[in-house]
Amino acid sequence: MIAEYRNGKDSAGLLLLEYPTPQLAEQHLRHLEQALSPAAKQAGTTIERKASLLSLILKPSSGAYGDTLRSAVNYETHVTWHEPTHTITDPPWTTILGKIFISTGLFMVWPWSWAWRSAGASGGENLFSQAKVFDRPEQMDVLQLGLSGKRINSRDFY
Repeated sequence: MIAEYRNGKDSAGLLLLEYPTPQLAEQHLRHLEQALSPAAKQAGTTIERKASLLSLILKPSSGAYGDTLRSAVNYETHVTWHEPTHTITDPPWTTILGKIFISTGLFMVWPWSWAWRSAGASGGENLFSQAKVFDRPEQMDVLQLGLSGKRINSRDFY
């Protein structure tokens, strides 16, 4: 940014150069100091660095006005973070662990309850079938493989 300032008889030019880092500003400050001609230095042109800002006072009518103009330059930096914010919506870890233990317990108990129910059902079915079939051994047929010569009597089992 460049501007010319006048205050009564006093005048000076102000050139502001901003760099991404203070290191680059320092590097360019050294280059500009070497590039300034002795005539420009005699005319009062000066360069100063504040963080990553270079300010050049060009041809001031007096050294005092150049210092006043340079002191009027305020340079402040503000670091901002342009990353989306995230609010924590997860429940506390104690709640999560409690739910894990409860779910695991239910998962372990639920199949066993079905196993007991089906065992009870098949056991009860077995009792009813025995009561219906084995109370009449004359009506019951026993399948035999005939591996031994002896016949199987159904009354021997029940």
